[in-house]
Amino acid sequence: MSAVNSTRVPSGRHAVIVGAGKIGRGFLAHLCFAAGWSVTFVESNCSVAEELRRAGSYRLRVLSRPPRTELMEGFAIHDWSETAAITSALGTADLVLTAVGGQNLREVAAELGSMLHARIEDVSRDPLNIITCENWVHPAGVMREGLLAPLGTRATGSARGRLGVSEAIVLRSCMEPTAGEREQDPFSLRVQDFWELPVDASGLALPAPILPGVVAEENFAHALERKLYTYNAASATMAFLGIPLGLTYLHEASGDPDVSQVVAEVLEESSEAVCAAYGYDRSDQRRFCAQAIAKYSNPDLADTLERQVRDPVRKLAPADRLVGAASLCLEHDVEPRSLCLAIAAGIRYENPDDPSACQMASIRQEGGTAAVLSKICGLEAGSTLARMVTDREPDLERLWLSRASARGSGTPRSGTELP
Repeated sequence: MSAVNSTRVPSGRHAVIVGAGKIGRGFLAHLCFAAGWSVTFVESNCSVAEELRRAGSYRLRVLSRPPRTELMEGFAIHDWSETAAITSALGTADLVLTAVGGQNLREVAAELGSMLHARIEDVSRDPLNIITCENWVHPAGVMREGLLAPLGTRATGSARGRLGVSEAIVLRSCMEPTAGEREQDPFSLRVQDFWELPVDASGLALPAPILPGVVAEENFAHALERKLYTYNAASATMAFLGIPLGLTYLHEASGDPDVSQVVAEVLEESSEAVCAAYGYDRSDQRRFCAQAIAKYSNPDLADTLERQVRDPVRKLAPADRLVGAASLCLEHDVEPRSLCLAIAAGIRYENPDDPSACQMASIRQEGGTAAVLSKICGLEAGSTLARMVTDREPDLERLWLSRASARGSGTPRSGTELP
C-alpha cells in the first residue's frame, strides 16, 4: 500500500485528542491534519502509546472514488502516566477531543480536570472547548461533571466562563485494515470519505478556535434525533431483516430487493415525521437519507449486520432508532407500517453470544411479543403502536418463509420463529 502525503499548511493550532483508537486516529486526527493543526494523542493503553510513538506515523486508506492513502505523521503521543507532558500539551491546546468510549468518560474527565487548573486560569488564552465524540447518553454532561469535580470551588467558577464542554455526532465510519494493510502498518485504518463533525453549539465556549469540519448545530437535540431516526433506523432495519435472510454485511442488505424496499419505506416514514417535528427541509432530508444509503451500500466499508444490532435491548428502547421513530410518526399523523415491521423483526433477533439478545429472548419465551413490547419497547398491550407491530407479524413471517423456501429450506434462520 503506497502512502501519499497530503499537503498541509501549518496553522499554528494544536489539538489534544484523548483516545488513539479508530475514531481518534481515523477521524479526529484526520480532520486536524487536514486543517494544518498539530496533534497530541493521550492514550490509556501504554503499549499502544509506546508502539505508535515508535512508529511515528500511520496510514489511512480513504475510501473515496478512487481510494487514496494518506500518511499521518508528526504527532506526539503520551500515556496517562506522563502527567507533566499531558499537562503541558493541555496548556497549549486550542481544542480537546475525546474518543474513549462512554463508559470511560467519567474517569477521563477527572484526570483532565486535575490537569486543567493553570490552563483555565490563564486569561491571556482563548477559552478552551472539550468535545466528546462518544456513542453515549449525554456524554457532555458526564464530562462536565467529572471535569469540575476536582477543580475546587474557586476554579469551578472560573471554568464556567472559560471552559466549553460539548458533544458531537460521529458520522464517519473507521474500519480495521485488510490483512495486507495491517501487515505493512499495524495502525492503519480504512476510513469513509466524510468530513463533517456536527457538535452542540450550546456547549461551546466562544471565541475559542473551531476546527474546520466542525459544524455547530444550534438545535443539537433535533440533529441527534434526525441522525438516530435516519442513519440508525436504516441500518437497524437492514440488520434485523437481513440476518435471518442469511446476509452478513450492510452493503449486501442494501442490495437485497426485499430489504431495500422496506428500508426505503422506513426512511420515508421517519423523514416525514422528522420534517414535521423539527422543521427540516424535505429536499435536505432526502439528501441526508441518500447520504446514509450511499454509506451503507459501499462494499469497501464491509460493516457487519451483527454490529448494527449488538445490544438489541438498547436499540429497541422507547426513544431509540425504531420505536422512537415510530412514536414520532404517530405524533405527526404518519403511519409507521414499515418501522413496525422492522420492530417486529428486531423482537425476534437471537444471538447466544450477545447477553442483551439473550435477555430479550428470555422475555419473549416467557411472555411472547407482548412482553417484549412492554418490558423493552415501553409499549403497553392495546396501545396503537403495539397493535401495529403485532399486525405486521404475519407479513414478516411470509417474507422470511418465502425466502427460506427460495433457499431450499423449510424454515427461516434461527431466531425468526413467530409465537
